[in-house]
Amino acid sequence: MNDDWLEMLHAMQQFKQFGRRIASHHHDNFTSSELELLSRLWMAKEPSTPIRLSKAMGMQQVNLSRLIKGLKIAGLIATCPNPMDKRSYMITITEEGERQMQESYDAYLRPMYRLRRQLGEEKFAHVLECITDVNNSLEI
Repeated sequence: MNDDWLEMLHAMQQFKQFGRRIASHHHDNFTSSELELLSRLWMAKEPSTPIRLSKAMGMQQVNLSRLIKGLKIAGLIATCPNPMDKRSYMITITEEGERQMQESYDAYLRPMYRLRRQLGEEKFAHVLECITDVNNSLEI
């Protein structure tokens, strides 16, 4: 075993604590993945396919399918056949989905805005860059 295992254990705990603190302020019914899916559909302003969304979100299709199913049951997204590929379907955000998504942003992003205010723009951008580098290096 490496001599630095205690240091790495402490680092792991710091990452977990950060994740819990950022996520603990979210009191809405959406997970971050649900909110991201709704946001992508809203920003696209046109229907999208599950494959396109899966790639854009970096999410396995099986997990995205579960996400789509739940949001569709809740009436927040709608699906229709894909005219270009009969094996697939197109997904759009409903008016109710758009309304709930916009209401959720304030509560969901509040800790991030607070962190940016406390760190300042430059330090916040640096932290985000480091986290992005870490996430990219951990991709399988």
